[in-house]
Amino acid sequence: MQTVADIIDRLTRFERSPRLRTRAFRHPKHNADLCPRMQHQVEVILRGFGKHRSVVYDTQGVRDDGADVVLGYRESEQDRRHICFQLKSFDDLEGHRWLNTLKAQRDDAMTRVRDLEHLYIVLCTDQTVHRDKIRQVSATYRDAPKTTVIEAQYAWTLLTLPEYRLDVHVTRMLDADDTVIRDAVAALEVTSPTAKILAIQAVVEVLFSYPNRVTVEKLQHIPHLRRLYADVLEALRTQLAGEPEQYDDSDADLVNLVSSNVDDTLASDLIVITQTLFSLDERTGTLAPEVAQLMPVFAIATDAIARYGLTREQVVPYMAELLDVPAPLAPSEWEIGG
Repeated sequence: MQTVADIIDRLTRFERSPRLRTRAFRHPKHNADLCPRMQHQVEVILRGFGKHRSVVYDTQGVRDDGADVVLGYRESEQDRRHICFQLKSFDDLEGHRWLNTLKAQRDDAMTRVRDLEHLYIVLCTDQTVHRDKIRQVSATYRDAPKTTVIEAQYAWTLLTLPEYRLDVHVTRMLDADDTVIRDAVAALEVTSPTAKILAIQAVVEVLFSYPNRVTVEKLQHIPHLRRLYADVLEALRTQLAGEPEQYDDSDADLVNLVSSNVDDTLASDLIVITQTLFSLDERTGTLAPEVAQLMPVFAIATDAIARYGLTREQVVPYMAELLDVPAPLAPSEWEIGG
């Protein structure tokens, strides 16, 4: 069973952001920007956990015991634990005695925080400028007990993931066997990943339209869908070029897909989804969903729109991620430090 500690640990090292993104860490301030954002992200994760499992928690901001953010929680009546986050900004690592300060604060937290389960040292700095210092910190605490160093590229991901993306990952980790999610994955059981994305987009368009129909012409000209198609095709081309030995004759459909352009792929996918998931009125060019089959997909889309207020553009990558469809993800709208 996944615990709070398991979820936190996986999300702190969920995805390595591009190195150049970490340049933006030069500007945010430790107390004014980084600590409040970390506290917010931790609270989002715990709220997501609480939707699926019983947990009592509280978070505290900057303290005088070596920890910047402290998560106190218990999953049972007698099991009180603490997870601490010690953040280091770009300015912190520019200090003359930066490593001595970091060590002293870490030791302080290890001795003064009761029931400490784990301490994360989160390096919120420019990966290029402070490359050697990041390596030094990582080497110092590589084998240290109850201590993990989160390097800048992972720190950027953790601090900039929007709420709905954090929530979807918590849901996936805790409810991999959730009936609605499982049924939605089964409903979208078509061979092409782009056809799955098109089906999700069509479901979303139906939800936002009246009457509950969408035309082929509209689907073919949705700007963000076309961008998503282009990004997926490019990502698949890169994957295929980088690992050609993993593909054989059984992957002919994938090879054909990556050699297609957006218009051809959309046209092909429209044929795919109208064979099983939608019915096409040839006279009007209108698609009507097979509601019984797509009901779990509609349920997840409706929940995402109602819970997070997601737009048409946001809900498709959200659902693609939840349903394990390969797709580039919508970026965070929050840029730390302004």
